[in-house]
Amino acid sequence: MNFKFCIFIFAFFSFCTNAGERWAIDCVSGKGTIILDQKNADIVVNSNQIVISTKVVRNDNKMSFFLEGPADLGRGGMMLNWDDFSIDKSIADAEMNGNNINLSWKGFFEKSAFKYVWVSESEFTPPHNKNNVTLMRCK
Repeated sequence: MNFKFCIFIFAFFSFCTNAGERWAIDCVSGKGTIILDQKNADIVVNSNQIVISTKVVRNDNKMSFFLEGPADLGRGGMMLNWDDFSIDKSIADAEMNGNNINLSWKGFFEKSAFKYVWVSESEFTPPHNKNNVTLMRCK
């Protein structure tokens, strides 16, 4: 009986530590998805091409996302020079407002060129005349 209890506790805590809230521009299609927990987030930058792991720095209702590295790459994502992207410059900033997150995508900061790249190719690129995109909490 004690063994089963230990397995249950282990499974429960594993689920809790890996569970995150799902946010997206479109919850049905999955466009612009972020799986967010307190200190980390997995971001689907481009469906079937680029999924990244990030560190999240929070200040009240504001967040900044910092690249940790690629989590899953398709052919297009494999063409990028991931070793040249900064982990110290934020790739996106956001503000949480209830069940919405307003996210401003910056791109990946290329250290050798000293500039942001993949700025307009991301699913988080806002429409013209806007500075950010709105993500909704998905159920």
